[in-house]
Amino acid sequence: MDAERIVVAHVVRNVGTRGPRRLVVAQVVRNAAGSAPFDRLRAHRLAAVAQPVRTCAGCRQRAEKASLLRIVARDGVGVPDPAQNAPGRGVYVHRSPACLDQAVRRRSLGKALRTEIDGPRTAEAIRIQLGAVT
Repeated sequence: MDAERIVVAHVVRNVGTRGPRRLVVAQVVRNAAGSAPFDRLRAHRLAAVAQPVRTCAGCRQRAEKASLLRIVARDGVGVPDPAQNAPGRGVYVHRSPACLDQAVRRRSLGKALRTEIDGPRTAEAIRIQLGAVT
């Protein structure tokens, strides 16, 4: 007589304003007919960590923050911030020379940083950083 149960996960809300955001997931058990839930929420057991997403200034593709290189402005030059914790406004690019060249050509680094930066000097500093990483 007991109907078959189906487990459905629902995203309830984002939690926290600082640090990595967690999506609170509520597990709702429904019967096979899809009637109202009859089991309690188990959000504390199903919490998932969502990765921050940023847009590359060169190719305009969205990617996880950890896979991109952050650039900040220092004394009119964009410098790489590999630890991603330097103060001030930052812009993100993929760790590829093609995306860096495109960002310098479009002047999107200075626009995103909201300051004047020297494009060729910035590109050279970042290429040195990319050469050391790869």
